[in-house]
Amino acid sequence: MNLVGIVLRFLYEVFYVYYLLMIVVILLGWTPLFRTGFYRFLSKITGVYLDHFTGKLIYRAVDFTPILGLILFRVLLYVIETSLF
Repeated sequence: MNLVGIVLRFLYEVFYVYYLLMIVVILLGWTPLFRTGFYRFLSKITGVYLDHFTGKLIYRAVDFTPILGLILFRVLLYVIETSLF
């Protein structure tokens, strides 16, 4: 495997963990656990990306724009993954 492949593989793994953390933050935001320090910590980490999508598509009391952010991030992961193989 060449250097570009190694770097892409590393980026894919890091982005995939970040993707999973975003899912955890979104799910915890719908529970009473969003008041915990763990949630605030994860929210600061994932807020770098998810804050760009917050508050743009709200229906009643539910904000659906983080889901749009997840979908776009997953597309990025798919592009990296297909370039690896």
